[in-house]
Amino acid sequence: MVPLEVIARRYAVGSYLKRFPNLATTSKKVPFRFHSLVFELFLKTTGKSIKTMAGEEVGQTPIEDPFIHYDEDMEAWNLQDPKLPAWDENASLKLSVHPEDFLPVKELESNVKDVLTAIEEITRKTFLILEGAWAQLGFRLIDFKIEFGITTNGELVIADVIDNDSWRLRTNAWEEVSKQCFRDNAGMEEIGSKYAMVAKLTDAFLLPQQRIVTWKGSKNDLNLEGCGLPSHRSVAFSEIIVSGHKSPSACLDILEVTLGESPEGGVIIAMVGMSNGLGPMLAARTSWPVITVPLTADENAVDVFSSLNVPSQVPLLTIMSRKNAVLAALNILAQKNPYLYMLRQYAIEQLD
Repeated sequence: MVPLEVIARRYAVGSYLKRFPNLATTSKKVPFRFHSLVFELFLKTTGKSIKTMAGEEVGQTPIEDPFIHYDEDMEAWNLQDPKLPAWDENASLKLSVHPEDFLPVKELESNVKDVLTAIEEITRKTFLILEGAWAQLGFRLIDFKIEFGITTNGELVIADVIDNDSWRLRTNAWEEVSKQCFRDNAGMEEIGSKYAMVAKLTDAFLLPQQRIVTWKGSKNDLNLEGCGLPSHRSVAFSEIIVSGHKSPSACLDILEVTLGESPEGGVIIAMVGMSNGLGPMLAARTSWPVITVPLTADENAVDVFSSLNVPSQVPLLTIMSRKNAVLAALNILAQKNPYLYMLRQYAIEQLD
């Protein structure tokens, strides 16, 4: 086991507000939301004893599980009181530890920076998948705490149960349904009822079977190769080559077959050269989002208007870039797909 408690936060609540009281909101219900997850480390202690990964005791702390203050350039981790703001003169515990003693650097044949990067990436992606799954059911994942370990094969993994004691979970109306109820001294009947409800709801977690369809009017039109299509079992990909101008009846027949093959939804990306009859026709005949990419607009600007100036009841979306069309499709599917939500949200938050 790695002797660290790892926390990811979407909202500023709990002890975080004691360290950052400036983020307290005027509304007790609606806390401050972080655009990018806050990632934090705490040193795991037992009886205030500091022990390395090797189990060697190297000191004592005045409090349990102190907050670790660090950045990439620090050779040592400074320990702080997690319930005091950094500017408080009593915040520092006047203790520091060497990170290599508390990370599986030797086991992974790596260095401190790379091990921390791996722990942070796994933490963020795990939180985002759970955040996406709970959002499907109408709940907000506020934060969570996990621990890591090394397998006998030398693999870094989450070595912890993730359950209603691991996180703060609230309804869309901000009602608490997780361990915070226990901390707030709610009645045991209420606590038991909420824990049972949360446990039952996790049975409803699922990864849908969705589809992205590349629809071309000609085999000579460009496709989406190299545009960032993810490889995952929850999203399938197919390519259809039928002209909307020349074979409209065949297009509609194939559309019905496609819709029947993917009842959990999908997105059609119409890759069209010259005049766009395909995209508008498909957009008028399905509730699936249809995104069209006017491939010849750079050569002949007039071609783009057949994708932009469409009749009523034709909700066609037009994107000039193939890569952006793929990202838009993934954003749409991510509303029902926790994996794709994680993929897109992780990439978005990395921009920070």
